[in-house]
Amino acid sequence: MNGNNQPIGFFDSGVGGISVLIEAVRGLPHESFVYWGDSLNAPYGVKTVNEVQALTIKSVEALVDKGVKAIVIACNTATSASIELLRERFHVQIIGMEPALKLAVDTHIQGAIAVLATPMTLKERKFEQLMARVGLSHEIIRIPAPALVLAVESNNVSEDALFALFDQYFESYAQGSIDSIVLGCTHFIFVKEALIRYFKGSIRIVDGNQGTIRHLEKTLMDLQALSSSEDKGAVEIMMTGGATSQRIAEEFLRSGLTQKEG
Repeated sequence: MNGNNQPIGFFDSGVGGISVLIEAVRGLPHESFVYWGDSLNAPYGVKTVNEVQALTIKSVEALVDKGVKAIVIACNTATSASIELLRERFHVQIIGMEPALKLAVDTHIQGAIAVLATPMTLKERKFEQLMARVGLSHEIIRIPAPALVLAVESNNVSEDALFALFDQYFESYAQGSIDSIVLGCTHFIFVKEALIRYFKGSIRIVDGNQGTIRHLEKTLMDLQALSSSEDKGAVEIMMTGGATSQRIAEEFLRSGLTQKEG
């Protein structure tokens, strides 16, 4: 197998994609990574499609300049708005994300499936296509949650703050009416445990992070581009929002890796 020791790029509108990076560092320990978080312009989910495309292209250009061998768009919003454009424009392997609705449908028991995501993800054509492929026989509830993105982005994730937001999002749904919640934004992985506590463990929480990393690994294997190094890979984080965003991203990565090891 031909090794390729160039790093893998990760892009998100802010710190949310760190949740995907954590899975990558754990699953591909000999790979190196460069993470670009555009926290200066977060959140993306309330912007226009043209704005998101322009910002995403600029960030992907920065990763390409770093010599990455592949890029994971670790942001459902950026994927839904930009993935086709990115693949046309850049000659590097680009992997996107979408809400893990198929996984939720395949393991569905009863009740509705709620998709918690940004407004743009839920209204874009890509989500409609996903619904048509896997969800038409089930009740799918779309819950746009831009304030939750901002809470994670600013690390305002105390239980009181999160439960107040959950009250807003779920107050109109009776106990037991929702079977599963699909986390359709990578930021929301960081509030997964709070959601479990809020629903007292009565609801399944579904995300697509591990599936994305399995797809990344298979893609690199097919391209014979997995790292040939036997050493632990390096991780570089770059945030456009300045020192505070940099600190939050590094804290999320460190905490996430520690929890996974524990």
